[in-house]
Amino acid sequence: MIKLFKKRVIDMFKRRARNRQGSALVLVLMIFSIVSILSISILTVASFSVKSANIYKKRNQAYYLARAGAEAAKTAWLNAEGTKPEGEVDTIYVDENYEFTLVKDKKNIGSIDVTIERIKEDEENVGLGSWRIKSIAKLEGVTAEAVLTSTGVTSIDELNEQYSDGNRIVDIENGEILTGSEYRLNSEEKGSFPYNRISRHKEIRGTLVVDIEPEKNETEQRTKPIKFEQDSFVNDLRHIAITAQNIFLYSPLQLHLTGEVEYFLFFPIGYKQRQGALIISAETVVFKESINVKYNNILGWLTPYRDYGMLILNLPDGLGFTKYEVLENVSEDNVNKIRNDSEDERYGRVYFMNSVNGANDSNPAIESLSGKAFYFRKSDTPIVIGDDRNPLEKLIPMKDINPVPEPETSPVFFWN
Repeated sequence: MIKLFKKRVIDMFKRRARNRQGSALVLVLMIFSIVSILSISILTVASFSVKSANIYKKRNQAYYLARAGAEAAKTAWLNAEGTKPEGEVDTIYVDENYEFTLVKDKKNIGSIDVTIERIKEDEENVGLGSWRIKSIAKLEGVTAEAVLTSTGVTSIDELNEQYSDGNRIVDIENGEILTGSEYRLNSEEKGSFPYNRISRHKEIRGTLVVDIEPEKNETEQRTKPIKFEQDSFVNDLRHIAITAQNIFLYSPLQLHLTGEVEYFLFFPIGYKQRQGALIISAETVVFKESINVKYNNILGWLTPYRDYGMLILNLPDGLGFTKYEVLENVSEDNVNKIRNDSEDERYGRVYFMNSVNGANDSNPAIESLSGKAFYFRKSDTPIVIGDDRNPLEKLIPMKDINPVPEPETSPVFFWN
């Protein structure tokens, strides 16, 4: 009996020992599995990180390769004489030693394709007269793109040659200012503007030179005037806006706008075409020849009918000089006024290099603008020249008119 009991006890301990060994084995296997999974995960993450880093490195290299292609094309384009080239440039290849070649080879590891194009007139939010250099680089399966867009000098005859009638600003043959697209000002834009809607031309990116006698050299006087079209205003829109960063008007500006007199019985009550305005919106405006504006109040206070031919100055959003730039060239009596302006205030500048004249009964302050240069605040725009308001109330005289700005000699490119 005792032997049987001992045997059962021994067997029980043996079973427990075997069970403990099994539990330990299961635990060891579980720990090994977890460590294995973690190791595989760490290796996967590390491998992915290395792969991502390599892709990022290659993408970065491809991008700067594209930039190098665009820069090289820009330099060659700027140095080209005569008509600027446009179109696709021959593909440039990169060999295994990271050297450039025009020879296509299986050992090449990359390529650069460059296109030079004049920006199309129907593109949104892009000014007329601009050029684009697009460079696409491929390096070991990774593609990157770099784009340069220009601001530069655009002349009226270039615009007329490159763009359709709807984007032409001045008819060179007769000097008439053409209408653009109808645009209705919102409440924020209108401000103190005297109109609710205008005829607006698409913005010129960079500098616009208005010269309807381009055959004359720089020293010859221009006599053919730029003027309003008398009889064919579209939808009665005589308020025509031209926008650019800088605008140089080499031709005289003749804004006398007269129309057929309207009568009630035998009494004159006004003109059928009596209100017209040229709106120049730019950071820098230079009038090299004379300006003639007109303001006639036909019957004085008896009637609101007036004959206008006005010049209006405006400053586009995002442009303008800071007050610290303006302070360098204003008289002492204006220094404190400028210093008290907001840090966010921006200023345009205008140069009247010749005479500024009005009608016989015009505001005499207009003629005092002749041969002078001024700054004007963005917050004070529009600056109206040609009605009964005194433009000197909003214009800040420059201390020195010289040096007078000149158009840039070549386009300026920036990265998109």
